[in-house]
Amino acid sequence: MGAVVSISEHLLEAHREHGAFGEGVSQQVIRNGIEPSRTGSPLIRSGGVLRVGFIGRLHPSKGIELLLDAARQPDLASRVSVLVAGTGAAPYERHLRQLAAGLPVTFAGRIAPAEFYSEVDLVAVPSVWSEPLSRVVPEAHCSGLPVIASTRGGLPELVRVGETGLLFDPAAHDSLAVALRDVLESREQLVRMGARAKELAIQFAPRRVASANLEVYRRLLGVAR
Repeated sequence: MGAVVSISEHLLEAHREHGAFGEGVSQQVIRNGIEPSRTGSPLIRSGGVLRVGFIGRLHPSKGIELLLDAARQPDLASRVSVLVAGTGAAPYERHLRQLAAGLPVTFAGRIAPAEFYSEVDLVAVPSVWSEPLSRVVPEAHCSGLPVIASTRGGLPELVRVGETGLLFDPAAHDSLAVALRDVLESREQLVRMGARAKELAIQFAPRRVASANLEVYRRLLGVAR
């Protein structure tokens, strides 16, 4: 008898496909814990320029170029601003800055997550690789922010479409731009999604995650509560 705990169904399925688990091994998804925001919910503006943020490592796998391409669309360039937080290899950073030339894009470098989340209305996680699980999505939700995420890896498991955010297909032309247009058409929905994301973020509370992991050990050891 044994047990396997995975941070996402996507990662668990990848191991199943390779025959990683024998018979009789229980399998369970327990997501990583995120400390709830202590700064309160940010003010998601119901009008004006939509402030979209990206935070993380600046690397081609993160899909930042897709976000810049979407921000370059003629109907979005004057309605969307982008805040990019994080650092990467110098040549790639220069490449991104060249792509962003003339656009309302700010490269902030390394900044505290709380500061970043207080400056945006919406967080983008446009990864083009199959992320096992994103830390940014639950961080954003804990901060009361909706997320637009790609459909790669474990990201779709974290976003409830229309409830806590939206998904887009990074392989489909203009998919991210379409999602941004949807948000711009209903800023009230954006505010509602942020509030709902904050409500559901309790699932990421470290105490809950720790309890779920302890329960796995109790079952294996036959220890009663």
